[in-house]
Amino acid sequence: MPMTAHRSAELRIAQATTKLVATHPFFASILFRLRRVTDPAAATMWTDGTHLGYNPAFVMEVGRDELAGVLAHEAMHVAGLHPWRQQGREHRAWNVACDQVVNAILAETGLLLPAGAVPGVAGKAPEELYVPPPPPREDAGAAPPAAGAAAAGNSGEAGSEPSAPGDGEGTAAETDPGGCGEVRAPTRPNGGALTEAERTRQMEEARIAVQQAMNAAKRAGSLPAGLERLVEEALEPRVPWREVLARFIDEQSRTDYSWTRPNRRYIAAGVVLPSLWAPGYGRIVMGCDTSGSVGADELREVCAEILGALTAYQERGQTPSLTVAWFDHAVYEQTVEEPEELRPRGGGGTSFRVVFEWLAVQEESPRAIVMVTDGYCSDYGAAPEIPVLWVLTRPNRGFRPPFGELISTQ
Repeated sequence: MPMTAHRSAELRIAQATTKLVATHPFFASILFRLRRVTDPAAATMWTDGTHLGYNPAFVMEVGRDELAGVLAHEAMHVAGLHPWRQQGREHRAWNVACDQVVNAILAETGLLLPAGAVPGVAGKAPEELYVPPPPPREDAGAAPPAAGAAAAGNSGEAGSEPSAPGDGEGTAAETDPGGCGEVRAPTRPNGGALTEAERTRQMEEARIAVQQAMNAAKRAGSLPAGLERLVEEALEPRVPWREVLARFIDEQSRTDYSWTRPNRRYIAAGVVLPSLWAPGYGRIVMGCDTSGSVGADELREVCAEILGALTAYQERGQTPSLTVAWFDHAVYEQTVEEPEELRPRGGGGTSFRVVFEWLAVQEESPRAIVMVTDGYCSDYGAAPEIPVLWVLTRPNRGFRPPFGELISTQ
């Protein structure tokens, strides 16, 4: 596309943003933080929380009012922390879920979106609406991943042409199934994945920026009450914690390619290829806070989640044991095969550090750990080399773990 077309698209975005300054300064404030990146390979627009990518052809074709709506749509992805909440979920399905949430919010503002945009669903979190694609069937000819395949990402340089996010290759419609702007998982400038510390830092910076944008819009008297409520919910997202916990455990399943179970589709042609094989679930540890600040109700909640994890295993025909790490200032290990075997121990001061130090010296590293706590502790220690899911048992806005994923039961 000629340089003049790029400049025309940039001017059109600037004009639409200026319009939002006058009518919806909350969105404009967030947009001013994002670095614009021309991306002719994109279907429409995208954001990874720090960049605003756009296809100049789309910008020139879409109506002026709809362009303002798409820009607000991308701003709401940032406000909802959607890039950082993706957490490895499939790109297309996560985009649809986020678009359903965002478009419900935009419907209350009166902003327009392009025809065919995903209908909004009010009162839901993206994690609740997310429907992962079915796993590849063994007889569907799934081939093993290519050696050395790199994760797709964005270069972060102005004028670059980033590859499609998440899924890697795909058509424009596949990368933006909602038709009005994507959300992409954030990456490093070289396209590599963020560390947990980098992800947490970016999320905190985004929270601060969104809070500042909301405060400024309120002072200007231009933040509708409905939008204020929805933004506050985005800053402290309520997610269906039981579903998230089940998803977290599912993601740790041992799925690999096996040469001892060849793919039947290719045998007739004389070609032997491995097939997908899931021999069972890896060892999961439940770290359960039994400090003096956790009452009887919270302990019952901990036990209920342990029972839920066991049920998830049994429903899949598995009969594994579950390692429970009750902790206060020390770790009290217990192996549970039946729910009635649960025996909470502890009651002193809390230290998360002791759990992760205990994990580091285990002969067999678990696949993941679920940390259930009331959050009244700041002694985290070093981040483990396995996924961590924090389950907060009571409201605690000051609890911001430096690594892992956080959900709340309240």
